[in-house]
Amino acid sequence: MNKKFYTSRLVQIALILLVALAVLALLFINHYYLSNDFRPGAAIAGMTVAGSDREETENLLAQQLDRINDMPVTFAYQGSEDRSNLGALIKPLNMEMMVASAWAKDRSQSWYHIVANIVMQRTVNYPLLLEYNSAATDDLLRKWNAKWAVPFHDAVLEMDKSKGLIVTPGQMGMKVDKIATFKILPTEMEYIADGISGDIVMEKQYPKVDEKTLSHMGEITHYVTRYNVNELNRTHNLTKAAIGINGSIILPGEVFSFNRTVGQRTMETGYKDAMVIVNGKFEPGLGGGICQVSSTLYNACLLAGLEIVERHNHNLTVAYVPIGQDATVSYGTQDFKFKNNTTSPIYVRVVAVGGYLTVTIYGDTNFKQKIEISNIIDQSTPFETVTLADKTLQPGESKLDHNGQNGFVVRSFRIFYDSNGEKAKSESLGRSVYKPLNKTILAGPTAEEKPATEGETTVEEEPPAESDVPEPNTSEETTDPAPTENQEQETANQQETVVE
Repeated sequence: MNKKFYTSRLVQIALILLVALAVLALLFINHYYLSNDFRPGAAIAGMTVAGSDREETENLLAQQLDRINDMPVTFAYQGSEDRSNLGALIKPLNMEMMVASAWAKDRSQSWYHIVANIVMQRTVNYPLLLEYNSAATDDLLRKWNAKWAVPFHDAVLEMDKSKGLIVTPGQMGMKVDKIATFKILPTEMEYIADGISGDIVMEKQYPKVDEKTLSHMGEITHYVTRYNVNELNRTHNLTKAAIGINGSIILPGEVFSFNRTVGQRTMETGYKDAMVIVNGKFEPGLGGGICQVSSTLYNACLLAGLEIVERHNHNLTVAYVPIGQDATVSYGTQDFKFKNNTTSPIYVRVVAVGGYLTVTIYGDTNFKQKIEISNIIDQSTPFETVTLADKTLQPGESKLDHNGQNGFVVRSFRIFYDSNGEKAKSESLGRSVYKPLNKTILAGPTAEEKPATEGETTVEEEPPAESDVPEPNTSEETTDPAPTENQEQETANQQETVVE
């Protein structure tokens, strides 16, 4: 009897406990799982949000927004401080997105973790995600580098008149280490601090080319062309471009760009007008003479065995290099580029003095090769003689406006020889097409026509047919016309090219 009574009582107690647990479970589920509020222990950036829904949480964070944006940020270097605030460095905070992200993480907690948080009074903190404005941080870097950075200097080759080729040692530099300096800036704000501070960290910058790299360097080849020092503006432009290229170092695998190195040719950058050929006439053109520098450099690169990446020929032949071996340039449209296809740096020295433009290529002398350039003329187009009326001349009087020159179609080749002097390979350099330049004679009026009176400035010329005058040369320079077939030998004697 007593045993049955106790058993019945235990069953009743168990049922009561089960009912109580079920009620507690329903209350737990309703309060923590079905509710839109943050669960127990939830906090965002150290600020408690447990029991608050998303809208309430957004309002709570908005109240702290000014405190976040006004948080002082201090960078220090050698006793100097640069102060800013966090709001000036970060992108605007999207509170709705921040709260939604924290709420989604909070809802992903299991019941076990929720109970543990309640029992152990544990805090689950969700940080604010900060994204920095790259323009603002880059401005700081530029300011600091302008104030404290020291540029490195590569070891360079120089030509001494008495000592020959010498190596000037490089110099180590330093600049702001972006990663190490900005490491103090949090990408996840665990709590709203009173401020952020840290040191500006400098990193060493070592020369890309040191003395050891240059110790085995020597002359690979050089190329010389002649220019007329009496053409003052052209000489000025040519010399200025030469100075811009002189001292260039091209590392293995790098591509040299003439336009990028010399820069845009404008009056503001110091270039002057010199004679060029446009529409079959000699006219002043800005930067005349530049193409002699690019053409001389092109020939030096050919003889050094360097890879030619981009090259364009002139519309008309030029006298300072052999036919098929010129390289015209025009900023923004036509460039001359070559690649350092050796395993050592290439050093370019350019000197314009006394009517001689010399380009010398230095590099590892192990890459020095015997190379010759060959040109084949596939087609020659004779120029025509055109007579234009000029009423400023007396009847029966005539004068030469400019000489003509033939047009050509030329194929060029680079021939490599081995150490025994045997031909190893031949490389096609492409096809160059040059238009003829008509010889132009100006003639006075016939006897029936009246000569131009004093003060009359107009000159009547019969417009030549399109086939008679080459299209306008869009390059920056077309210099002195190349000789006709009868003058080729004379020009060859006037031109000097020195090749080892």
